[in-house]
Amino acid sequence: MIELNTPQQNRFGDSYFPEINQQLFAKESAESVFKRNFPHLFEPSEMLYIVVGTDSGLFYEFVQRQTLPKHMQFVFIEYDQLAEQMPTPFSELNDLDPQVAMVAQNFRLEKLLAKFNTYFIRRRVQLIKSMAVTDSPKNGLYELLWKQIKPAFDTLGSNVLQAQNAYQFENARLLNAADNLIPIKQLNRPLEGLCAVLIGGGPTLDDSLAWIRDNQHKLVIFSVARVAARLLQESIVPDFFVSVDPHDVSFDNSKGIFEFADRSILLNSYHINPKILGQWPGLKAYGGAKYGWKDVDVPSNVGSPGPTVVNSAFHYATEMGCKKLFLSGVDFCFAKGQTHESSSNEAKLSAQLQFKNLLRVETNRGAMAETKLTLFNTQQAFQQQVYFQLSRNAALEVFSLGADSAKMDKVAFASAPDATTFTDKVHSIANLKQQLQLSPAAQLMASQTVTQELAKELKRFKSVQRFAQDALAALPKLLDKQTQQPKQKVKNKIERLRKKINNTLADDADLLMNYNFMHFSENFNPEQVLDETQGALTQLTVFFTSVDAALTQYLQLLALAEERAQLRVKELRGVTPLEIAPYWDKYQEPGRAFLWTNLHAASTEQENQLLDDFYAKFAAELSLANTKLYATLKQKTQSLSVLADKAKEALLNRNSGAIAQLKGVAEQLEIAVERDALLQLLVAMEADLAEQTEQALQGYLAINEPVVRHVALQQAANLAFRLERYQDALMILEALCRFSLDYMLPYAEVFDILGNTEMAVQVVELYLQQKPQAYLANLKLAEMYQKLGDSAAAKQVLERVLLVDPDNSTAKFLLAIENAQ
Repeated sequence: MIELNTPQQNRFGDSYFPEINQQLFAKESAESVFKRNFPHLFEPSEMLYIVVGTDSGLFYEFVQRQTLPKHMQFVFIEYDQLAEQMPTPFSELNDLDPQVAMVAQNFRLEKLLAKFNTYFIRRRVQLIKSMAVTDSPKNGLYELLWKQIKPAFDTLGSNVLQAQNAYQFENARLLNAADNLIPIKQLNRPLEGLCAVLIGGGPTLDDSLAWIRDNQHKLVIFSVARVAARLLQESIVPDFFVSVDPHDVSFDNSKGIFEFADRSILLNSYHINPKILGQWPGLKAYGGAKYGWKDVDVPSNVGSPGPTVVNSAFHYATEMGCKKLFLSGVDFCFAKGQTHESSSNEAKLSAQLQFKNLLRVETNRGAMAETKLTLFNTQQAFQQQVYFQLSRNAALEVFSLGADSAKMDKVAFASAPDATTFTDKVHSIANLKQQLQLSPAAQLMASQTVTQELAKELKRFKSVQRFAQDALAALPKLLDKQTQQPKQKVKNKIERLRKKINNTLADDADLLMNYNFMHFSENFNPEQVLDETQGALTQLTVFFTSVDAALTQYLQLLALAEERAQLRVKELRGVTPLEIAPYWDKYQEPGRAFLWTNLHAASTEQENQLLDDFYAKFAAELSLANTKLYATLKQKTQSLSVLADKAKEALLNRNSGAIAQLKGVAEQLEIAVERDALLQLLVAMEADLAEQTEQALQGYLAINEPVVRHVALQQAANLAFRLERYQDALMILEALCRFSLDYMLPYAEVFDILGNTEMAVQVVELYLQQKPQAYLANLKLAEMYQKLGDSAAAKQVLERVLLVDPDNSTAKFLLAIENAQ
């Protein structure tokens, strides 16, 4: 509950609540504060700003007074309890008609998508902090409001972006078409009544490995692919590995599954990374739609819901009939302060250090744990999946084996339950494996069918592109040169071509648009229509150009998919590897050599040598430890700037545990200078937290490494101000000025505090010489001249402000005071 006293009013007439904005507006007008902190706010011609907080209503009023570009919108989010206490009343909280609107803190951001759809489509949306959020104390009301709104905004933006840019998923879908042969639905609930464990890669996996190993003859084991190497070490053989990610890093994360190719089944989404599926020699089945277009001849399938592999694995397990599911390493949070199980690179490199703006969730043991937004969203999606499956099967039971996993409704905590009553899985798994066996003849027939299906779609989409190109060729002839009116004959032709495009695409228009929305974004440009005739011509040009560009990209993909399907036909027919090996190289799939050998024997020494070369390539790829993914992760987690920022965050939160953890990470840094500097900083911070102020101050000042020294001096300055040691603050700020000229203004303020206003004036004048664009610093300079009694100089600098900003109310107010004297 917000408790507010009587608002204060500064000499510029601005009313504000100190409980919200402290003394931000005590000496400076709201207009000056906002112009200084948001100098480029009104520059975009097209933007939706969502602003968290109104700064006692002052930010809201400031924006209302501006003449905004036609396609600029503001939506402020504020606590509804303030409505009756604002100096200026709120507008209707749910009224989104004005260009500047205000909504309550419980407003659902999804509503903005319906009202301002084109802004989201064209990525012209920004979420910004009011000054109340920026200056909010730790766990203050406005920091909490930001933490409430930011995840919802990020989720909304992510969903829109993913819906508009399906090309990575569609690319994988089509490149996998020749290998996705058996839909999971065809298996007809083969695990009915069995108990299963779903293994994720989270830290709590370590706690339940022994129980899983001891009961693996009873438990149907679904595992994410990334923990395959760990399971091999633990002598656990999953019945299923699940993989869904289309991105290249997925192969590096998943390559351990090839050790289990003769024992485990691969359950994959249609958009699994093609390098994994294309080289998998074992049994497999896929989830999701085989093709993105509508095709009644393709069998239906179970879905493959996201956003992560865990969501898909849970769906597969329930759709295949499992009655009881245990979750291991499915944490949805940084359990025990880590992101992944102990053998992972992420755990070894303390991957949690790379993340900022973390959320907090309750765990099964009742404690609080940090989590990142994507994990939080995954948990929310998983929770909805649990509800959905329970609505279909009330007998389903879901348990979490992790005491430190995020707590969920309808998911009970169970630590190493008794599995003696579980039904043995052996017979069901054996029957399932029999179902998944495909003879070479059946594989050949399926591959030929895929080739025919892709050829049919190539023909269809090529015709659509031809219609678009014909229309683009006709458009320059549309307008009569003299009358500038459309020629009826050309108009009719273009209309026929547009109808042909619509009819040929039929229900697949969204597929083409969402494949890569970038090609279609200009169709939603609010500035493109000039007048009726020219606007129509512009719209038609943009539309046909978009279709042509999107199809150029999509047809290239279809051609590659057809080529891969034809390659599978050649492999199955026993075409010599001398002919098809170049394609294995092209797709970076040396493991195809094993699949060829499983069906055929080499007939020449040259073929044998070639196959041996590909075996060696594949083995080398599987054994590669220092992957690009590992290098990227190491760079992120051992970046000195990242670690120094994390240290600053830990000090701000007074989190001694995080500082101790960072010391362990610092000791692993390979560069001695960086290692020693970071350790010095952390030791000084420990002293700071322990109120050993002199030791902390000297520790901060002793650091010389530039990146760490900058952070150390910032903390030293904070400490000096806290202790009111202004001479020390002056020295520290002078050192900070070497990092940024912006420290010159607080440097000047300290001179002023110490009574040396003349020196303060010199510092501000020097600052303005270096940064003339920071003209609002003249207001501070004018006040200093007034303090010195130099009215002429004060007038001069105020007129300097008004030359740049004639409507600046602060400058006008101060100048009126000077003129009245």
